[in-house]
Amino acid sequence: MTAVISLESPVIDAALLSRRETVILYFGAPWCGPCRSMSPMLAGIAEEHPEKILLVKINIDEHPDLVTSEGISSVPVVKIYRDGALTQTLLGAVMRDEMVRALGV
Repeated sequence: MTAVISLESPVIDAALLSRRETVILYFGAPWCGPCRSMSPMLAGIAEEHPEKILLVKINIDEHPDLVTSEGISSVPVVKIYRDGALTQTLLGAVMRDEMVRALGV
């Protein structure tokens, strides 16, 4: 089972957010220092729990329309979805233990 994907589509599909796994939308950019540390940490958590977590990486430079529609004003941003509903939004760099608590894993 794939635990980490990069969003290729210019839209976020409702079916993606309604998966049985917890879906993490991770908005970041390659030039962002905090993003460079969060990205591998999030990927590691998702790969440790592939049956529970799907990490969707979204490069804000490649998806400016999503940045606007999702109200992203700075990065990194993590949006956590369970059963299709947004349950939590984390702004800025987050430590691993805080992320694990937020995800409940």
